[in-house]
Amino acid sequence: MSKTLNDGFVDDNFIFPSSQFEETAKPYSVESVFTGNMFGIFPGFGIFPGFGEPKSMPMYKAVPNPEKIYVKYSHADTKRIEKIEQGDWIDLSADEDVTLKEGEFKLISLGIAIKLPKGYEAHIAPRGSTFKNWGIFQPNSPGIVDESYSGDDDIIFFPAYATRDTTIERGNRICQFRIVKKMPEVKIIEVNYLTNPNRGGHGSTGV
Repeated sequence: MSKTLNDGFVDDNFIFPSSQFEETAKPYSVESVFTGNMFGIFPGFGIFPGFGEPKSMPMYKAVPNPEKIYVKYSHADTKRIEKIEQGDWIDLSADEDVTLKEGEFKLISLGIAIKLPKGYEAHIAPRGSTFKNWGIFQPNSPGIVDESYSGDDDIIFFPAYATRDTTIERGNRICQFRIVKKMPEVKIIEVNYLTNPNRGGHGSTGV
């Protein structure tokens, strides 16, 4: 493995920018993006021009093999979900048209059932624009989807409380979720004293 002019590393037939390469974190899947003409990469020697000068340096991103989320959709035309590059949350959409009066509550179907990776749970929260667009909020935010909630009929819903008259159309993105590792096994131990100094109770740091 040798250092090249772009401050990356060449390994076999791939070049990894040093800021995105961790030798000890394996296995990796490799994604490549070419923005210029063809060029040659030679193991141990770096980058050499091939069929023309590249418009910009190639980008090889070393990423860990992703965890898998299996999704069953309620209908053939239910809006599909996907992980976008920006941000760490995945958007979810209403799978039905809903009209609510001020003060009304409804569980809105999101049209999916999911099987999470082993050892994970899902957290669901409104999107940043949900209240502004529809005047609804999620009373139990964040919602928790346990790993065991993974059957074909275990559809995920968004609990919506309306603060004004509103209509949510099918396909509107109203919430988002991410997966989080579950709490490890714990043991509850009753004690008479915690042996730590008191901070002064609730609100002790001021209003």
